[in-house]
Amino acid sequence: MTHISKQFRESESPAPKKYFDEEWPKEEAILAIGLKQSRLHKAERQNREKQQLNNNTNNVKGNRD
Repeated sequence: MTHISKQFRESESPAPKKYFDEEWPKEEAILAIGLKQSRLHKAERQNREKQQLNNNTNNVKGNRD
């Protein structure tokens, strides 16, 4: 009877334990970046929509400058 030992590749090795108090700040940082980007894109989108609305109201027939 032969004993075959399987060697783990680095990608297959079990992950080290992660503790909540160590991982939470990393997650918060990632979420903060996402929130900042979301707010920036929302502001850009609202400005663009506001400009389009202003352009549409200025182009109404009879509204000539």
